[in-house]
Amino acid sequence: MLKNEKQYRSAKTSLNKWRSNLDVLNSRAESGAVEAWLIEEERFAIQQQIKQLQTEIQEFEDIVEGKTQLAKIVSQVDALPSLLIMWRLAKHLTQKQLAERAGIHENLLQKYESENYSCVSLHIISKIAHILETDDSSPAPTTPRRQV
Repeated sequence: MLKNEKQYRSAKTSLNKWRSNLDVLNSRAESGAVEAWLIEEERFAIQQQIKQLQTEIQEFEDIVEGKTQLAKIVSQVDALPSLLIMWRLAKHLTQKQLAERAGIHENLLQKYESENYSCVSLHIISKIAHILETDDSSPAPTTPRRQV
C-alpha cells in the first residue's frame, strides 16, 4: 500500500522503468539472441512487477479521489476490544490458552481484556487478532446452547 505522495511518485517512476524493461526484453526476444524459455521467465517476472505496481497505484488513486468506500474508523476501533473477546470465546479458548499462543502471561491478557485493550500496542492487538482468525480450534457452535 502506498502511504504518501512520495511513494506514489516513486511507484509511477518504477512502473515506467519496468515497462521499459519489458520493451527491451521483447526486443531481445525478437532478435533470437536469448533462449525462448528464459525470455518467458523474465517476461513473467516483469509482468508481475508491473501488475503489482499498477494495483498499488490504482488503489492509491482511488482512495485519494474518493472512489473507495472506507470503513468508519471510530466504529471499527470502538468495537475491536469486544470483537477480540468474542472471537476468543467463539474459538473456545481460555485466556490462558490465548496468552500462551500470543507468548504473553495469562495475567497480562486478563488485564488487556479488563481494560478493553486500551493501553495495548497495535502490534500486540494485530498479533492476537491474527492468532484468533487463524487458530485451528473448532469454531463456536452455530446453534444456541440448551437452557438448563
